[in-house]
Amino acid sequence: AVAGEEALYDSFVKKLRQDLPLPSTRYTFQHATQKKASVGEVVVEIETPQEDFKKTIVSGPNGFDFPLHEVPEGRLRLTLISEGFDEVQFDVFHILKDVRPH
Repeated sequence: AVAGEEALYDSFVKKLRQDLPLPSTRYTFQHATQKKASVGEVVVEIETPQEDFKKTIVSGPNGFDFPLHEVPEGRLRLTLISEGFDEVQFDVFHILKDVRPH
């Protein structure tokens, strides 16, 4: 019965994810900047679709570590804001593998 429960859980998670990628533990920024232009800090906002949770990270120009244990599981929207660049938004589906029901 355990295998059946796990399959049920997997299909439940798959349905929730709706093909959203899992977040990476580390995001590295690739910048297309004009010559002599530089990127300062990047503000990363992580929030739930219901906007009942929001975490803001201020990162350097190279990238940031995704705060796996500081954000809720489920669907999250990441917004990257940097002066002189268009705002970038993308959705991920966060789930901690080690909290799966056994």
